This record gives sequence, structure tokens and C-alpha cells, in this order.
Amino acid sequence: MLPLAALFSGILSLGFVGIGALSALLTGALAGSPRALALILLLAGPPVLWLASFFLLQKRRRAGWRMFALASVLATLWALWSLQIFQLAFDLLFVYAAIQARDAYRY
Repeated sequence: MLPLAALFSGILSLGFVGIGALSALLTGALAGSPRALALILLLAGPPVLWLASFFLLQKRRRAGWRMFALASVLATLWALWSLQIFQLAFDLLFVYAAIQARDAYRY
């Protein structure tokens, strides 16, 4: 179930972030703005990590589980910072799923 959750949330999150928002933030990050770098990490980090963890989770690798858990925590931090209640519930559900599935990904 965790690989499908990673694929679903990665594609869904990339759709919500949008290419226009990322290009504007990338311009700010290249200019050296620390706030833009933090926003890129919190906005683009989770979808990229979720999509990258999909393949490792299918092979039952511990690295895939770690990437999924890190993406879920970053997304939860963004939801807390932006005060989005539904996104917070969704992300906390993913954190809970990652914690519950920890023993299935041993190697």
C-alpha cells in the first residue's frame, strides 16, 4: 500500500504546486533568498521524494521508506506553517502509515 500512496501523493502534490509557482521560487532561490530556498524545500521536496521513493518501496528497500517518511514530515511541516487543515490531516495520515509500515522495510 505504501508504494501506491507514494505515487498518488507525489502526482497529486506536483499538480497542486504548479510549474508557475516553482519557476518563480526558483528565480528567488537563484538570487540567494533563504526564504525562497526554504519554500522550495517545503513545496517541491515532498513530491520529488514521494515519487523517487515509489520504486524503492516496490523493492521493499529501507531507503524508500526513509524517503517516504521524510517527505511526509516535510509536507506536514508545510501544512502546519500554512495552516491548511485538510492537508495537515492528509499528511499526518501518511506519517502514521509510514510509522506503521516501518518493520516491513528492513533492508
